Amino acid sequence: MGHARNYIIGDVIARVLSRKGYNILHPIGFDSFGLPAENAAIRDGMHPKESTIANIDKMRKALKRMGISYDFGDEVITSNPDYYKWTQWFFLLFYRMGLVEKKEAAVNWCNSCQTVLANEQVISGRCERCESPVEKRVLSQWFFKITDYAQRLLDDMKLLEKGWPERVLTIQRNWIGRSEGAVVDFKLDDSEDISIPVFTTRPDTLFGVTFFILAPEHLLIDKIVVDEEYKKEIGKIKNIISGQSDIERGSA
Repeated sequence: MGHARNYIIGDVIARVLSRKGYNILHPIGFDSFGLPAENAAIRDGMHPKESTIANIDKMRKALKRMGISYDFGDEVITSNPDYYKWTQWFFLLFYRMGLVEKKEAAVNWCNSCQTVLANEQVISGRCERCESPVEKRVLSQWFFKITDYAQRLLDDMKLLEKGWPERVLTIQRNWIGRSEGAVVDFKLDDSEDISIPVFTTRPDTLFGVTFFILAPEHLLIDKIVVDEEYKKEIGKIKNIISGQSDIERGSA
């Protein structure tokens, strides 16, 4: 029913605009390329290609029975080679231009679905698909260097100020997250090899620093903490916060 409601709302808008004389492009697509499709195929004992095609056919028939005014002639299926060849082409283009990089970062991981989840897909510490507990994991992955365009994105938001709600604009500005400051390396008293980089927007206040806090899953924790008793306590804290969202972790 959730799918039906979503598509009917879009169909109502398309039909209203069509009646008003607009030339409407109302296409449909199936996001069918990824681990969820593979996991479903494993569960059902089918080849991913076969199960994906079968499920798309079922959904297509359901949409037609509902009378949705889609133009199925412009249908997009992300698992088709004639579609994903272009996503690969774009990735290689970005790579050659130095706009993608591979690095480690903490992600939301669903062990049941065996896939990474966006923050919006984590509901009360659980996967929205299967309701399994979600944990934080540090994984090596590719990133698009959208930060190179942070200032341009902020500048162009002025073009939206007359038509977009201020609440939405604020969310977008916070998502872009551009800030100016400095990265300062703090060295440990008992180690010449370990330094902790800290970003600050107020380097003029560094002389008043008395302490700073590292997240329990920080990559330097294992190098800094050698006492077994403290390691056990840190392990307990990791288990507690592994299923928390960034908002929950940041709440006092």
